[in-house]
Amino acid sequence: MSDATSVLFGLEDEFSVLEVQRVDVFSVKVIIEQTAREGPCPACGVLSGAVKDRPVMRLKDLPMSGQTVELWWRKRRLVCAEAWCRRKTFTQVSAAVRPRARVTERLRRRVAMAIASGNRAVSEVAVAYAVSWPTAHKALVVAA
Repeated sequence: MSDATSVLFGLEDEFSVLEVQRVDVFSVKVIIEQTAREGPCPACGVLSGAVKDRPVMRLKDLPMSGQTVELWWRKRRLVCAEAWCRRKTFTQVSAAVRPRARVTERLRRRVAMAIASGNRAVSEVAVAYAVSWPTAHKALVVAA
């Protein structure tokens, strides 16, 4: 995909868009991958670019242009090249998505803002953004 697509989806800083598919009239599937080809091992800090695997994980993200976006992140599982390091593999991390999270940070911020500034119920905002009540409540607590 071109860089223009990454700009349209607001991903140009850290990701590139690999593919966009129409799922149905109201939703699109977007497959993204980080532009950085290597990353530091969380245990020892050594940079590695040796790819072991490329798992794909689904993320919840903001709706765009009045349609639901199925965001799929093709992560790189990297191999730590340091012989003494206990951690043999690790996946890339991103500022846009917390480790082990399934919700983007921009969706988290928008949910927290909708609850706090609109004086709306957590359950109402959770339904509006298609997230669970605990996810919406945690976003509000973290933002506060």
